[in-house]
Amino acid sequence: MKKEVFILPLYLLKNRLVGSMRKESVKRGYNKRAGLYISSFNDESKQRYLTYCNFLKQLKWDSLLDVGVYQYVSTEKKKAFVLDISKCNPDIKITEEDDLAGLLSLATKQVMFLSGNLSWVNASQGNVKIIDVIRELVKRNVSIKIVARVSMIGLDNAKKLLAINKEIGRDLIEIRHRYQPLRMIIVDDKLLRFREIKRPEFYSPGELTKDLAIFYYIYDQDWISWLQKIFWKMFSTTISAEKRIKEIESVRTIIN
Repeated sequence: MKKEVFILPLYLLKNRLVGSMRKESVKRGYNKRAGLYISSFNDESKQRYLTYCNFLKQLKWDSLLDVGVYQYVSTEKKKAFVLDISKCNPDIKITEEDDLAGLLSLATKQVMFLSGNLSWVNASQGNVKIIDVIRELVKRNVSIKIVARVSMIGLDNAKKLLAINKEIGRDLIEIRHRYQPLRMIIVDDKLLRFREIKRPEFYSPGELTKDLAIFYYIYDQDWISWLQKIFWKMFSTTISAEKRIKEIESVRTIIN
């Protein structure tokens, strides 16, 4: 297999953010003075590294296809579909095609969320409330880790989720505050889902005529592991929702 040499910042390897690099695919040498590893990649590891660098440079993904995550997953380990959402709010009304309730119910150990302001907490899929699905997961001892925007607008969404911990008597829901553009769910180590929303107002006239939601599913274990590392990097470098809520509510008190 063709190999190429790359020079990596040491922190990338320390934090294991480059991806799955088995001994047989990577040859390393350390330059102490430069603080760099000289690494020989096979083509797959090279692509993960380049994709990660692109991720760092533009943490504002206009399209997963443009960035390269989805297109580099093997065909048999992915799927995607598009929904017309011009007549509904996908954060409030979950369709059977979306099937968020079914996706979350697959979890046996852990669910990771990269979210916006947690508006899905108020969503329903038919007669099923999504927050009730989360509650059932906690009862089953499933850990819920979330990176989301905890702000004055939508503050109650975070509080509703955290209240489940007290209700069930287990601190299994953890929320960290961070502004970030991704909408991603990882269920255990077995599947990952991204969602993109496309709206006509962000395109030239005639390019897009209705609101669309694009869902990308990835089942490849190496890519899931790589994106879990992205998640943990975000999660470990942000403040807790509890601290954020306390600060926001102190501001509200001053305003009142």
